[in-house]
Parts: sequence; C-alpha cells; structure tokens
Amino acid sequence: MKRSRLKRSPIKRRSKGVVSKLIIKMDAIWFKVLKKERGEFDEIDEHPANGLGTFHILCKGNHPRLRYFWENSLLVNWLPHHYNWHHYAHNDEQYKVVEKGIIKKRGKNYCNDLLILERSAPKLDANRLRDLIDFYTAYLKT
Repeated sequence: MKRSRLKRSPIKRRSKGVVSKLIIKMDAIWFKVLKKERGEFDEIDEHPANGLGTFHILCKGNHPRLRYFWENSLLVNWLPHHYNWHHYAHNDEQYKVVEKGIIKKRGKNYCNDLLILERSAPKLDANRLRDLIDFYTAYLKT
C-alpha cells in the first residue's frame, strides 16, 4: 500500500481568549471570597467541608450574568449535593433534598428572584471581569 504524498500538519489548538482566562482567575477568587464570608462548611446541610466548591443555583452556562452574584452562589460539597443537583431528575428524591436546602437558604421563589436579578445584571466582558478581580482581590487582603 502506498503512502499518501500529502503533507500532514498537526491540529492547531485555539488558545483561550482573554475573557476565558479572566473567568478562570475570577472563579478562584470568588471561591476564596465565599469561604471568607460564609465559612468552610456545606451550606445546604451545614456539614464540614469535604470536597467543597462553588455551586450556582441557576447554572452559569445558561445564566452567565449571575455567575458572581451572592444570591446565586452557595458553598456545597460535591457529593452529595452538587453532583445530585446536576445528575438526578427533578422528581428524584436526591434532587429534592438539594432543592429543600436551596429553598431554606433563598426562599420558595428563589428561581424567579434570580431571573429578575439577571435582567439588570451587567454582561461579563473583559473590563467588568478586571474590575471584579481588582475589587475582590483588595477585599481578600482586608
């Protein structure tokens, strides 16, 4: 079998854009801010931290403007709460446990309240992200 004479070139990977890099940086800062403000425990069941992470009630993919809003962010352990919220159906018992915790923290109309907030939330462009990074970096130093 003959080899092709076509020259093969490696696949070029796109580098992350400026906004993506700023979001990665701000996510780490936001997690530190939440831990400083709320302590290192699961906010849904108030157990000690074990795989603690930032949990967005309305997902940051569909609602990017709410990514750094206090009302949309909770500190929860990956297992069982964060995982269950994303991987179980709405009528499943595991999902309902997480939803009860959210209602306890944010109220029964938490979803509508967040959607109202989203209407007035600014877009997360590079300038806004730089401002947030500067503000919360200074806040963490106090």
